[in-house]
Amino acid sequence: MPDKAGLKRFREIEKMLKRFFSLFEDLCAHCFTESMGAIASGVRPHEGMCCCLVDNQVHDYWQPLSEAQEMTNGPNWAQPIEQNSFATSKRRMPNNGPCKALCEHGCLLSCMRPPSCSTLVCPHMIRVLADLKLCQNPKHDGNYEIDELLGVQSPLDTMYGIRSGNASSDQYVNALRALTERMRTIPESQRKAAISRSKSRISRSIRDGGGH
Repeated sequence: MPDKAGLKRFREIEKMLKRFFSLFEDLCAHCFTESMGAIASGVRPHEGMCCCLVDNQVHDYWQPLSEAQEMTNGPNWAQPIEQNSFATSKRRMPNNGPCKALCEHGCLLSCMRPPSCSTLVCPHMIRVLADLKLCQNPKHDGNYEIDELLGVQSPLDTMYGIRSGNASSDQYVNALRALTERMRTIPESQRKAAISRSKSRISRSIRDGGGH
């Protein structure tokens, strides 16, 4: 079970991760919209679609999620998820998706989400980072955890109570801050152009069956 000090530090890092991923602007929303449109038009669900549609981290980490959420947001934290008709109305997706916390407007959990929800870097994001020379020669075409890019072991699973460990949060924070600043200092027009190119490929790959 996590402790309050660990969850406080987790929340601080979670906010930093949100700042980093905000630099991708509406890339995730675009992927979700394109995925929903493709499914509506009859495209068979596949793993190249929006990660929250084809994965279910809330289900996979329900016990530590419940402990962290209850310590942070009280015993009724799960009511919005239990009343969420969006996820239950969708047919089953790969990997037990869609996520129980996914709704039409995004994630119902504003904080203390399972660590992998805040650290997954999808192939579409990797494409942007590679385009901006922030990720050299990606090793594979699948999802990455951000610690693979940072070169530093993540302490988040330990803080969240998933497993024991002694990874340094200071090293992780410093590496994350450095990557965020590198991306932030790239001219906005250049960053937007890279995002736009990735969005175009998202639209094609989702409708073509998931090739990146």
